[in-house]
Amino acid sequence: MDLLLLTNDGALAQQLAHPSSQVQKYYHVVLDRTIQADHYHNIQQSILLEDGFTKVDTLTIAVDNPRQLNVALHMGKNRIVRRIFEHFGYTIQKLDRIRYAHFTKKNIPRGKWIFLNPQAVAKLKSLIK
Repeated sequence: MDLLLLTNDGALAQQLAHPSSQVQKYYHVVLDRTIQADHYHNIQQSILLEDGFTKVDTLTIAVDNPRQLNVALHMGKNRIVRRIFEHFGYTIQKLDRIRYAHFTKKNIPRGKWIFLNPQAVAKLKSLIK
């Protein structure tokens, strides 16, 4: 279950997705096998994909399961998280966006949604540079 932000404000959506806004998205990833140390290091540094260089903001491995990672990034390239791991031959078994900017899915039941109040929208708009 991903956290999605739906809006009818196209300009806001484009600005939030653009890397210059520095709006971070956080993902929980489960791989088909444990990530190799050199792959982990390369992903943290920067890797070249078919559409240019890609760099994650943070990459951490779960202490209790080295197949599970948390990834934070601010770029909005199409399917970027999947493509990063597929570049090294991993298959993603589970991919879940758990946070978008300051919004989390923590207290939202599966299949449910919330409407943002004016203060939350204003806070979201304040992220745009």
